[in-house]
Amino acid sequence: MSEKSPTIAIIGSGISGMICARTLTDRGYSVTVFEKEKTPGGRLAALRLNGIEFDHGCPYFYSQNKMLKEQVDDWIVKDAVRVWPARRVSFLQGDMHNVEDDQPLYVGIPDMDQIARHLGAGLDVRIDTIVSSVKRTQDRWQLMAGGKREMFDIVVSAIPAEQTAELFKKVPSISEEAVKVRTQPVWSVTAGFDKTLNVDFDIAHFSSRPVILATNSRSKPGRSRDECWVLQASTEWSEENVSTPPDEVAHNLLAVFFDEIGLQAIPAKHLHAHRWYYGTPQEPLYKDFLWDDRVTAGACGDWCHNGRFEGAFISGLRMAQTIMEKYPQ
Repeated sequence: MSEKSPTIAIIGSGISGMICARTLTDRGYSVTVFEKEKTPGGRLAALRLNGIEFDHGCPYFYSQNKMLKEQVDDWIVKDAVRVWPARRVSFLQGDMHNVEDDQPLYVGIPDMDQIARHLGAGLDVRIDTIVSSVKRTQDRWQLMAGGKREMFDIVVSAIPAEQTAELFKKVPSISEEAVKVRTQPVWSVTAGFDKTLNVDFDIAHFSSRPVILATNSRSKPGRSRDECWVLQASTEWSEENVSTPPDEVAHNLLAVFFDEIGLQAIPAKHLHAHRWYYGTPQEPLYKDFLWDDRVTAGACGDWCHNGRFEGAFISGLRMAQTIMEKYPQ
């Protein structure tokens, strides 16, 4: 491998993969990102129904890490991110309590996947491209991507733990760590209404399942004025109902939501359920990332660090920093 200019493949375009790719590209490295979906972002996803945007993946994020705070400041200057002054409450045994927290919440503008699009501007991102295999050959990596063979010096997996373990099954230092993590599914329901819901909150946390979180997309900065909510189910309930038809999930969770907040149910004009099969890691590794010097391969993601947006960001950034330290330009 050329130590001066290694070619790098990053598999997965969630926040971890994209911050890794952005950091390396900005330092002059040759990076290619492979994404199996039609749009980048992973769980930084937005669903568009009849012109209305729903953040049906990660609804918002916050920052307690200095490196992420510095990045957020830059995103705010470029209007890729804004503070969401949301009214937060929690429901405990049917009683509503205000959540007092000085921690600012952030959202992408005009939706959460704008963060991935912003990071990906000018990068070589191959969307709708499945990497079916990786193989170490002659001190390099051969990828079968979109039915074509491509060669790289370094490969980084920024996809869920189970998929990383399968991809790197012949790299025990990575696969044996990845198999320790179990990713749980999460059902997400988007509901749009003709009428404004008469509630005094924008974010509601629930102590009982199946619904654990409800967010009002209308209250987010830069969004449409349509009344639209996103409901997130607990991982336990999602797992028990992983094969339940989406329509049934959507109607069940919406009914529970109205019951929990004590509001008479009204029909939704838009109702959609999405199952995140790889939703959230049950118990992450609490490591920054995984790396094997012998084969120049690594893995990053929320499952490596702490299971949140912040953890995914730190993991991808530290992965990039490690590559730059080992192979300086």
